[in-house]
Amino acid sequence: MKEPYFFKQRRQLLLKAEHFLLSALNFDLVIQTAYKPLACALKEFNVFQWHSKFAQVSWNFVNDGLMTTVCLQFKPLQVAGAAFYLSLQQFVLELTLQKSREIHPSTSKSLFIQRKDNLFI
Repeated sequence: MKEPYFFKQRRQLLLKAEHFLLSALNFDLVIQTAYKPLACALKEFNVFQWHSKFAQVSWNFVNDGLMTTVCLQFKPLQVAGAAFYLSLQQFVLELTLQKSREIHPSTSKSLFIQRKDNLFI
């Protein structure tokens, strides 16, 4: 599908404005990342001792957040806390599914759907 001329024109205008803004800042834009607060939290809760995959998942959430505007909208401590929380939710979900498969292999899918609905309540 071809992009209409109006959108091409707006896109070029936005790119010029972005270049102007960065030029005014001398291309010196410093963004604080959430890696340091996340590393402190992982050490504080001794995460590496009980599950090494948890730390990697948390780190991946922070990495993915850098590709969005999250690192500009929120403080690094908030981003680190969100990454830790989301990793914990994913870890709990995996443990729940693993235990349900051991007990009742046929009910694991229904448990997943039920747990997914209650995940962020």
